[in-house]
Formats: sequence, C-alpha cells, structure tokens
Amino acid sequence: MTNSGLISGLGDVALAADTLINTVTGEISSGKNTAITTTHSLHNTGLVDGVNTLLRGAVLNNLGTGRIYGDVLTLAFDTLLNDKQGDKSAVIAGRQSVNIAVADLTNRDHALIYSDGDLAIGGSLDDASVVTGRAGSVKNHSANIESGGNSHSKPVCSRIKIFICSCRTMCSR
Repeated sequence: MTNSGLISGLGDVALAADTLINTVTGEISSGKNTAITTTHSLHNTGLVDGVNTLLRGAVLNNLGTGRIYGDVLTLAFDTLLNDKQGDKSAVIAGRQSVNIAVADLTNRDHALIYSDGDLAIGGSLDDASVVTGRAGSVKNHSANIESGGNSHSKPVCSRIKIFICSCRTMCSR
C-alpha cells in the first residue's frame, strides 16, 4: 500500500498492510488513535500523527522528511531505522511519552528521537503497551535521543562522526 495523499479522521484511524509506504506528501493522522500494523515494513518519508499513535511491524524506516508524532507514541518493531535522506533528517517525537519496543534501533545522521515527557526503549511491549525487557541493540550515530522527563533503555552505543580537513601549501623552487 502506498499513501501520497491524506488519510485522516476526527476519531480513530487504523491501517493494516503487508507493506506501507507513506511518501513525502503522505499524511496519516487522527484526532484520537492512529494505529498502523504492517506484516513486513513501514517506510515513512511523510507524516504520521495522533493523540495516541501506535505503530507495529517487522521493519520501520523513518527517513529524511519522515515525521512520526503522538501525544503518547508507541512503536514496536524488530528493526527501526531513523535516518537522514538527502539534506533532511527524520524525527520521532512524543508530546507526553515515547515507548519503543525494538530488537535493533539505529538513529543516525542528525535524526531525532524525542519525548517531551518520559522515554522508554526496551525489547517488547506488555498487554498494557508498557515497554519491558531490553532492546537488543541501540545505536545512536551523530544523532539525538532526548527526553524532557525520565528515560530508560539499555546502554546506547553512541558515535559522533568527525571529519578533520587540513590544507597544506607546498612551495617549490
């Protein structure tokens, strides 16, 4: 399924697909609950938003202009990539809380994972959508994972890319 338009509702919006591609012009939003479940992958370069946003699947690629928001934002994926594409970096943000259940999380190249409240990164969700256990791998490479409240996760492997350039003038006679 590919969305390049507007899928919106004043109440709940729920989508289920094998693979969902939400393009740069695509918006999936609701005034209450936004729920997206994919069997394989969710590829987002557009906007996903809701009061309670719940996204589940095997793979989430949130790239470039991709923005995923929610007052309460819950993500459950085997693999989550939040990354730069072109000159834009993706954003995952919660206005109250962010809960991420993931085996392998990579946040890269100025991408942002942010919660204005609490942030939890772990291995799975319980029946009440509370993060439990430990994520298998959390890699933060030249990007930001921030919380305005409490945060808990397994140790994060953070790397900052630094490029050093030097110029040398050589004179010969």
